[in-house]
Amino acid sequence: MGQIEINPKQTFLELQKMQEKERNRLIDSALAGRKLTPGERMSLYLEVENSSRFVDGELIPTDSDGTPLTDPHGWPTPIQQHIRQTAKTLLGVEPPALQQPKPPASGDELFNQMKAAQSNEERVKLYAAYKGE
Repeated sequence: MGQIEINPKQTFLELQKMQEKERNRLIDSALAGRKLTPGERMSLYLEVENSSRFVDGELIPTDSDGTPLTDPHGWPTPIQQHIRQTAKTLLGVEPPALQQPKPPASGDELFNQMKAAQSNEERVKLYAAYKGE
């Protein structure tokens, strides 16, 4: 039986293509359908590429030293939030306004909605709606 020869250069190129597709998918997802010009898209893609890295197959935002970004409480910053903030800072582009969530009726509902929230802003709005503010 013959041996299969694996070309390291080809494997590396395939990995780069997969990472490029994942970055593009995450950008599309974070901007929630907001259309960008090709120039804006390329600027945002390059900024995200330079300010993030793949760790165990997951894209995580990093600072200029390569240290993963965290929020003030020490939790890792979600990549979606990082992409939205980068787009806002770099291009002045914000995703379409998110619909107002219905106020949670119970503590369990609040917990589940807080767990599903994508950003801290959403969590603040949920809590304010729960408190009736």
